[in-house]
Amino acid sequence: MRLDAYKSLWGVVSCDGGRHSLAEALSAAKAAGYVGVECSVRLALLLDSGDVPGHKQGGFSAGLRDHGLSWVPIAFSSGPVWRGWSPFPPDAAYKAVWSDSPARHAAALREQLKVAVSLCCHTPFAVAHSGHDSWQVAPSVEFCGLALEAAQAEGFSLLHETHRGRLTANPWTLAAVAAQLPSLRIVADYSHFTAACEVAMSENDEALEFALGALAGHVDHIHARVGDERRPQLDPRCSFSAVEVAAFENAWRRIWQSQRQRGCTVSTFTPEYGPQPYSPPDCPVEEVEDMNAWQCQRLRQCFEESNFKDPEVV
Repeated sequence: MRLDAYKSLWGVVSCDGGRHSLAEALSAAKAAGYVGVECSVRLALLLDSGDVPGHKQGGFSAGLRDHGLSWVPIAFSSGPVWRGWSPFPPDAAYKAVWSDSPARHAAALREQLKVAVSLCCHTPFAVAHSGHDSWQVAPSVEFCGLALEAAQAEGFSLLHETHRGRLTANPWTLAAVAAQLPSLRIVADYSHFTAACEVAMSENDEALEFALGALAGHVDHIHARVGDERRPQLDPRCSFSAVEVAAFENAWRRIWQSQRQRGCTVSTFTPEYGPQPYSPPDCPVEEVEDMNAWQCQRLRQCFEESNFKDPEVV
């Protein structure tokens, strides 16, 4: 099994609070051995529009092709995306959007997947921020079924990210949803579980371990970020994070083991340490970039040490 890494553009490019042009970010990603980049449909559309100073129209899709990189789009069921419009509406509309039906959420998701198709990039799969954490099992199952139909209609494999505020926020509810939907595919960002449920991964909580075991067979992609019961993001380079880093690595090994048992030939991940408010107010963007670089190298090392990598043919 091979391990492929994707570079998150969140907080990296200048139009999203970062310090790099798109060309710089793509060149750096290619040089560091990433196979592609991951970002929201909205950000990709903005970068491709020519509306950002220093960026040409069609620059996002052309830049990916020039560097031989693929794109993992992130779509939000909380609202549609079009040029110049945020997927997060003003507060009054925001509450109305969250109260919408699963069908409305699925329709909004499909609208963004159509935009992703229009950018003409190589997209191995799409990531969804799905629904709302107030949903119980029934509406969650309904939405995931509709979302699967929408994604298939647009030619995507769809993965639902575990995330606070979404239907995937609670590991036990998600495990119940997965039990009814064997085809459900997810992105494992377990830092949201530990923060939302206020349980550190290192506690070996029996209930959390049960849920993670039930979900491992549904995970196709990892968002590699370490958190604890109070914060969704720790600095993995620091000694005080070592216990949690080890605990998260054990959870990721469980996913790799499941993938190997399922016959997967490729496992994918995205280091996803983010800018403020995930990082402290006094943390410069350079430090966040270094955290992601460290995590990428560490996960590759962990994968090789765990003997999941196929032996090289001589």
